[in-house]
Amino acid sequence: RIPLPSLQGIVILNIPSFMGGTNFWGGTKEDDIFLAPSVDDKILEVVAVFGSVQMAASRLINLQHHRIAQCQTVQINILGDEGVPIQVDGEAWIQPPGMIRIIHKNRMKMLCRNRALEESLRAWQKQRQHQLQPRRNTIKDLSFGEEEGLLLLAFTEAVSSLIKFIKSLTVRYPLLRADIDDLVVNCAENLEKVYQDGKLSQGVELRPLVTELVSSARELHDEACVLLRDKGQDIREDLANQLGLVLTGMEAEFRRCCVTISQESGLSYICFQQPPPDEQEQKGRSGRGLFWKLRREKARGAGREVAGWGVVEVCAWLESLQLSEYADAFQGHDIRGRELLTLTRRDLKDLGITKVGHVKRILQAIKELNM
Repeated sequence: RIPLPSLQGIVILNIPSFMGGTNFWGGTKEDDIFLAPSVDDKILEVVAVFGSVQMAASRLINLQHHRIAQCQTVQINILGDEGVPIQVDGEAWIQPPGMIRIIHKNRMKMLCRNRALEESLRAWQKQRQHQLQPRRNTIKDLSFGEEEGLLLLAFTEAVSSLIKFIKSLTVRYPLLRADIDDLVVNCAENLEKVYQDGKLSQGVELRPLVTELVSSARELHDEACVLLRDKGQDIREDLANQLGLVLTGMEAEFRRCCVTISQESGLSYICFQQPPPDEQEQKGRSGRGLFWKLRREKARGAGREVAGWGVVEVCAWLESLQLSEYADAFQGHDIRGRELLTLTRRDLKDLGITKVGHVKRILQAIKELNM
């Protein structure tokens, strides 16, 4: 039992402030009994309320305060026949007799603005707009020449690889079929029309078939990019990386496609030609393509991968932060990836990390791992 003074109510807090900064405990430092109030200590503060005068004055001066307890779970039993007034971040109400249990979860999701991601998406949109601007030419003959035929073979091989990989991926992850299965079937049918009876079609009928194939392949490619971006974390890491490579190869093939207009019919068709040298050089410097970058940026801080770390990986992570002097403490307490993701300021203090700068650096790095 905890002896209580004459009070009118209690306040249970998971943050070191209330009602615009009202101070119910009188200080921000720890003492022999209580820890210092903190946001991330996973502890509930139970403090006393003596009256309306104290609540009003606490915003200005330390008039009167009393800390009752610090805990992670609070159970309130309301006895008798009358209810008591209760307020939780809003309008108060009368709570009838019964039991109230408050548990500190420390799992509140908060919305934040990621400016780095916004800049990446904005740059990608500009790049895509530049890529999708068609280079329009006119042709007299709809048949394929030798050089264009080689480019067509490379394109069909890339499309075939994309179709096969996505089919194998949907076999392993059946939930993905609803998002992309129709596009895979349509693209495969157009590819079969280009290769009738296992041989590449010939004559003027080939170019309209190739145009349909390019259109369906682009739709499949774009949908696969969206799938990788939205559901990449649900796919096994090596398979997601392979899909990123296949999509990057398709992006390179699409850069060889341009729109042509037939002088005879005036219809638009697809022809293949090498992109300008300056564009090739620029794409060569860009590495593996934008969606690969988005995939790596998203996976870089994936908590799922970090949760599988052992003690050796955690010590290597400390060395990357230039804090290898704490490796022995982490190793002595058997801190692995799963424990690393849940470390708090109080845990670091128990590990012997007292320097404020080092604590902030480790907590910030853990926050980035959890993003």
